[in-house]
Amino acid sequence: MIQRPITSYHSGWRKAKDRIFFWLVCLFSALTAVPLVVIIWEVVRKGYKQINLNFFTETAPSTLDAMLAKINGEIIPGGIANGITGTLLMVVLASVIAIPTGIMGGIYLSEKPKTLFSHVIRFLTDLLQGTPSIVIGIIAYAWVVVPLSSYSALAGSVALAIMMLPLIIRSTEEPQRSRSCARSLLYECYPESLGSLSFRRTVHRYFTSRVESDGRNSPPDANRPR
Repeated sequence: MIQRPITSYHSGWRKAKDRIFFWLVCLFSALTAVPLVVIIWEVVRKGYKQINLNFFTETAPSTLDAMLAKINGEIIPGGIANGITGTLLMVVLASVIAIPTGIMGGIYLSEKPKTLFSHVIRFLTDLLQGTPSIVIGIIAYAWVVVPLSSYSALAGSVALAIMMLPLIIRSTEEPQRSRSCARSLLYECYPESLGSLSFRRTVHRYFTSRVESDGRNSPPDANRPR
């Protein structure tokens, strides 16, 4: 098949199209950023006078106090201390709920990847990863807000913990699985698994991730305490 040589005309036209599309992309990107820049400028222009020490140490004012200060041209009293406290409280409670559960779930998936329970956990993890946050908020509302008949930091912590769980489980499972695969490659060099060796050294089995080999078990007396 005969290939036609690339002429200077075709090369120049390709460079011209490349430049045209490059500047078009830059133009539309700038147009997209204009509303964002305008909003940020308005917020900074109207709100920079509110930034002081009281803004971080006082709670939010009532609607009446804010309206009176706005009418009189004064600085709106109060601050965002309640928002900062609530955010920290929700993050701490969600971490207490999600981090231990996610780590244990990830270790279980890496150690027992073919059990029915592992398939259920993996399916639910994939399902939660694709669930919108608004749906998780509705679930937390039905689980916590409705039974307690009030909004609280616990409801937000439950919703945040549900969103954190898939990430923690996956982040724990993948390194454990990669480490197990690497150890499996070296299994022929070490006749016993890491768990069996630790068991021989009187280390408790729950503190060691055992390396399961497919079809190649440890020696018969590997799991026998000495």
